[in-house]
Amino acid sequence: MSPSSLGTEQAIRAWGLNFQEPSKIIEDEDKQRIEYLFQLILSMGLAELVALQYARVIYYSRGGLFAQAVVPRFK
Repeated sequence: MSPSSLGTEQAIRAWGLNFQEPSKIIEDEDKQRIEYLFQLILSMGLAELVALQYARVIYYSRGGLFAQAVVPRFK
């Protein structure tokens, strides 16, 4: 991820902290990205729960939670 796109990501996430519409879009995008990682890891033969845990760890550790612009919401 380039520095400019990281800045854009941070700005969008910061905006989403105060407004519901961008917040929902961010949440949906995070789910899609985690699902993609989950499917890649699952294809390596790991159990579903382990693959989901790895996907989340990889995703949320990437870029330090996007330079700590937000804290992920687990449901």
